[in-house]
Amino acid sequence: MRRVLLAIGIMIGLFLIYQGWLDRYRDEVKKNWPTAEGRVDDSTLYQSNNVVFVEVVYKFDVGESEFSGRSSVNTTEIDSIPNEYLPGSTVVVHYDPENPGRSYLVGDASSGSWGLIILGAIVILICLPFIIIQIILWYADLMMRKAQYHMREGLAALEQAQDEIDKLLKEGKPLSDDVLRRQDEVLEQANQANALLKDLERQRKSF
Repeated sequence: MRRVLLAIGIMIGLFLIYQGWLDRYRDEVKKNWPTAEGRVDDSTLYQSNNVVFVEVVYKFDVGESEFSGRSSVNTTEIDSIPNEYLPGSTVVVHYDPENPGRSYLVGDASSGSWGLIILGAIVILICLPFIIIQIILWYADLMMRKAQYHMREGLAALEQAQDEIDKLLKEGKPLSDDVLRRQDEVLEQANQANALLKDLERQRKSF
């Protein structure tokens, strides 16, 4: 379940970063749109999150056709609408040459935001420590399986060496130093594998 939640978190973070990058790319494309002279029809001053905006309704002509648009523009004025956005004022309108109905004014608050990219990066950074822990646990499991494998190999070799000793004893033959040394080596390897296995299990439980 934890891994599923981490995967979902990473996917959300990457999606936010992608969406933010896409918005930034679209903003760069908008900067190259052609311009036309527009006329302010109406304007309203409002505040959102301690930031003051002017909502401007305007009209402009492209060829023989008239289009209208609406933009929320940042302003430093608090009590009054800036003169350049008063009804009847002239403004510079950027419009989409393929669809003039899409347009904006310079300073439009909806453009050029890094918010999604930053939010996506924060989500990934929050998930990052848990991802590192999952990697450590995965590595610990891998090492544990490896230790178990070597332990089984050691026990099998120890059993084989014991069978050889039993056979020699039954035949009444003396045990050579090579056989005894081999038994000691195999026993030592098994003990090391067992100690490693216990250490890995203890480290894994600590997470």
